[in-house]
Amino acid sequence: MATPHSPTPSRSNPPSYYNNLPLAARVITTDNTTKEKASTDNEANDKILEAATAGLNRHFVRLLKEQSNQNAFTISEYVLAMYSEINPSASHRESHLKTLCYLSDFQNQKPFSKMTREDILRYLDSHRRPEESDPLHKWIGTYNLRRTYLLRFFKWLYYPELEPSKRPIPEVVKNIPSFKRRAINIQAN
Repeated sequence: MATPHSPTPSRSNPPSYYNNLPLAARVITTDNTTKEKASTDNEANDKILEAATAGLNRHFVRLLKEQSNQNAFTISEYVLAMYSEINPSASHRESHLKTLCYLSDFQNQKPFSKMTREDILRYLDSHRRPEESDPLHKWIGTYNLRRTYLLRFFKWLYYPELEPSKRPIPEVVKNIPSFKRRAINIQAN
């Protein structure tokens, strides 16, 4: 089993989405040595980015390209891994991609593997809104959804070799609370 301090364990077998990648991208995903080389190889990263954003709006392609090479590569690999795990719709991929890109931007392109629990909490807390500007507490839905996406992502990042249902929760996202929306009855006059 991988340990929390080794977020990208080596893979002796290529991931299940490997055969769906373009030929140029296949070479770089077989082990950590070539994977690290790929983070500096813009052409290979573009192929993986292209495969991860296939069928998505151009806005999301641009959003991903604005990230650091390392974070864009990690997000792309995650989106490709999602294909074999849950077969996500385009809008589901867009939501995950947007959340991860916003987190990366919020943390000034800090590598995901170096993010701390405090970094994640600071990002999630940035969605809080005061009662006056959000009397229906819609921010809680955004917070909870992004918390769920980040939980799934960091479980994959730290334990990619395990089945999704068997991945333990890494310390970086452990015990991050979800909130219940406070019901307020607002009737039209």
